[in-house]
Amino acid sequence: MKKLIVFFVIIILALFAGGVFGKSVKTEDAKLVSDIAKGAVSVTPDTRSQPVPLSKPSELSIPKLGIQSPIEYVGNDALGNMDVPKNDMHVAWYEPGFHPGDTGNAVIAGHFDRKDGGPAVFYQLETLEKGDEIVLTDENANMLRFSVVEKDTYSAANFPIATVFGPSQKRYLNLITCEGVFDPKAKLYSDRLVVRAELKE
Repeated sequence: MKKLIVFFVIIILALFAGGVFGKSVKTEDAKLVSDIAKGAVSVTPDTRSQPVPLSKPSELSIPKLGIQSPIEYVGNDALGNMDVPKNDMHVAWYEPGFHPGDTGNAVIAGHFDRKDGGPAVFYQLETLEKGDEIVLTDENANMLRFSVVEKDTYSAANFPIATVFGPSQKRYLNLITCEGVFDPKAKLYSDRLVVRAELKE
């Protein structure tokens, strides 16, 4: 419980710092984060058959897109925001958050393009559709399979932190990348694409 509270305190700080996930959050999301930190909201775990536990995930595979990427582990950057992958063709798991396969929203981010304008690892992420498969593998060759259930685009200024990073009764994996219009001065895209996938039975 202590780890969960610390996690949401970090997320709240990130909201005020701005950056990758925008400079504000919806009122209902802010209240949810506050209630969780106070212990006023409880989440009933998914009690269906338990998946094979993964050690730290090491590889992300999306067969439809031909993606087979190593997974970097990231926390928060100097401003308190989720850090990004160091390699444009790698993805990054937000390690302080939920573990993939556990009840809750695990988050993996990837770049949309490179500094030279060429395509990066998640360049075609928007082409995923409901039912497409996402596979995570650990260093012991254990695998978890997820199925895409929805995708949404949010403006960076109104990114729903609690919805994407917070607790859930289901086992979600959320993939995030940039979308929209690029601001060359701020060096940021206007929107964020989120592809949500649920763990298969």
